[in-house]
Amino acid sequence: MILSLAITTSIACGDDSDGPADIDATTTTDTTDTTDTTDTTASTSLGSTSGTSTAGASTETGSDTGGSSDAGSTSTGVELEPPVFIVTLLELDSDTEFEVVATYLEEVEGVVGNYEGLFVAPPLRIDEPVFENPGSPDTTQPAIADVVLVAQFPTVAQYEEFFDDDEVTQARTVLDEGLTQRIRLRTTTEAPVPLFQTMPDLGEVPLREAPALTLHNAIKLGPDGPPLDYIEDAVPMAQAAGTQFFRPFQILEVLEGTYDFHLIFLTEWESLEALEAFHNSPEWLDIVPTRNANFENLIEGLAHFEGT
Repeated sequence: MILSLAITTSIACGDDSDGPADIDATTTTDTTDTTDTTDTTASTSLGSTSGTSTAGASTETGSDTGGSSDAGSTSTGVELEPPVFIVTLLELDSDTEFEVVATYLEEVEGVVGNYEGLFVAPPLRIDEPVFENPGSPDTTQPAIADVVLVAQFPTVAQYEEFFDDDEVTQARTVLDEGLTQRIRLRTTTEAPVPLFQTMPDLGEVPLREAPALTLHNAIKLGPDGPPLDYIEDAVPMAQAAGTQFFRPFQILEVLEGTYDFHLIFLTEWESLEALEAFHNSPEWLDIVPTRNANFENLIEGLAHFEGT
């Protein structure tokens, strides 16, 4: 996926350290689990956190309901914080079936609304961990999850309350028995890039039915930052080919596990043939070296949303 996009001229990309790269304000969030407590510094920047955390386990599921990431304001003019997107990556044991995840989601679906949460999309299932194409950089690596879950909450505190809910904890305990690893990420779709803000959030537009498919990308930016010229050329080119872009998830905080990337991009393509045709087109292959020169690591995997 051309989700080789990334941020604005004002964005400071991360260096080789594990901490986030600042752009604007910095906040500190305490995430508490029944077993571990992790204090992680988050940034409202793009290119943010690549890091490791040992905070507790996951949450999220999918439904047909979506929400907006616009912060907005109240009738009294008080500015509201942008919603929190929690992205959870699940790697299943080799003998674990997806039904284990589906059961977990069914059990927590009735709880999330108690904390003003929202499941913005069905679970994203990774079908092929690597999408091989002529433009792939040498640093491309396989997807490190079998299932991706995305949930939205008004605040981090409400998400933590949901996470610690007794019913959710009980359901998660059963799910844990079938997992190799879980990675939880606090993210935002409010990256200060005008082009990104023209895209819908995941859940704001209907998902396409098969043979459409989703390209799952994760990006670690290099020290030179995002390739803005490439972004300006590649996004319209892909959209003209029928591709649906969603606002990228900028990683602010690693709540659990290890995840050495700054951005997660999801794009929908009309078919595998359309995806392959674009990634073999001379026009795209002519500009992709600029993208690759600005990426330290890239994940490109083929996926579909459950039920589509």
